[in-house]
Amino acid sequence: MKSIAPITPYGYTIFCDDVRQETGGKTSHIGIYRDKLIVNKPLPASLPKFCLVIHYFERPGESTEPVNLHVYLPGDAESEPTYNRKMPIDDVRSQTLEPERPGFDPLVSLIAHLMITPFILKSEGRIRVRAYRGDLEVRLGTLTVVSGPAEESMPKEAPPATKKPRRRKANVDKRARSKKGG
Repeated sequence: MKSIAPITPYGYTIFCDDVRQETGGKTSHIGIYRDKLIVNKPLPASLPKFCLVIHYFERPGESTEPVNLHVYLPGDAESEPTYNRKMPIDDVRSQTLEPERPGFDPLVSLIAHLMITPFILKSEGRIRVRAYRGDLEVRLGTLTVVSGPAEESMPKEAPPATKKPRRRKANVDKRARSKKGG
C-alpha cells in the first residue's frame, strides 16, 4: 500500500463552547460547532464563552520564519484581525524529535487554545483562522455565523415510522365450533 504524506504546513481549528483539561492528559471539547454558529437573537449579540483549539503542523527544518496567528471575526478588516499573535513555534522547532525509522514522517506541531469571554458578535459572516509564515497564508479554519432560529441547525429527522395494522386472528367461539361439528 502506498502512503501519502501531508503537504505542510497545514492545520485545522475546532470551534466550540468550552475546552476542559481532564485527568490523565485528556482534553474535552464541549459544544463543537460543525459549519455554522447560529445565534438565536438579533446581532450584535454576546455569548458567555467561545473557544478555538488551533492545530498547526510543519516538518522539522522546513522553516525558520516566525508564524503569526490571526483570527478574524465577522466585520473585521483584512488588515485588522481581532486576534493577532506570534505563535511560540521556535520552542517547538528546537525540541529533539525521536530518531527516524522507515515509514516515519516527523511533524512539528503546535496546539493553541484560545478562549474569548465574553464573545461579542457584531454581524453575520465568517470567523476565519489563519497562520502566516513569511508570505505564506495557511488556512486553519472557517466558521459561518448566522442569526436565526436554532431549528435550522438541527439535522432533519426521519418521519415517524407508521405501524402496520396487526392482523386480527379470528376469535372462534369454541362452543359454536363444537355445536357445528357435533
